[in-house]
Amino acid sequence: MLDADGNATLDILEYHHPKTANDVYDDLASYGTKGRLAYLTLLWYDCGFLLCRTLPLCMLTYYGFKRAPEWIRPGVWLHLLTTSWDLCENLLLFLTIKMYPSRVNFLAWLTAGVIQGKWVLFWMTIGLIFMSVASAIYHTFHSMLADSVVVLENDKRDRLNAKKHVDAVLQRQRAARTLPASSASKKKKQ
Repeated sequence: MLDADGNATLDILEYHHPKTANDVYDDLASYGTKGRLAYLTLLWYDCGFLLCRTLPLCMLTYYGFKRAPEWIRPGVWLHLLTTSWDLCENLLLFLTIKMYPSRVNFLAWLTAGVIQGKWVLFWMTIGLIFMSVASAIYHTFHSMLADSVVVLENDKRDRLNAKKHVDAVLQRQRAARTLPASSASKKKKQ
């Protein structure tokens, strides 16, 4: 394939969504020898990318659902499954390309199936990321709201305690003022 400037480009096999072994081998044949060698290099970079993206996705999901109730937390298993699945896809593609031009139809058929499954897991991962963000926003907002209610109740209690304390001090002061005045008036009467 050529780009707009006429330079050769490498199509990514899984973006073509191959459904049969023939689709896989047709794409591999269209790459040529240099393209297949470049694709092998691309697979190694993809493995590194997969391993680097797994931890942030797991952390995003964990922290996104951290304040959610226990029964609603999906866990990070989907990201681990997606990474494992994608690594298997890379292994199958590596084997298929290394064996090319020999045709192992079962291997190519399995590769096509794994590619289709990868896209299902990819969209599930995207959905889980959006749910994680929505859950984080929802539960953080509600926990902040609950905290503010607790703070308001504590403030109300503190104000009542302060009022009681001030009233008690004022009563003691009144009692202290009236006590000497009443004892002085008793002395005058005597």
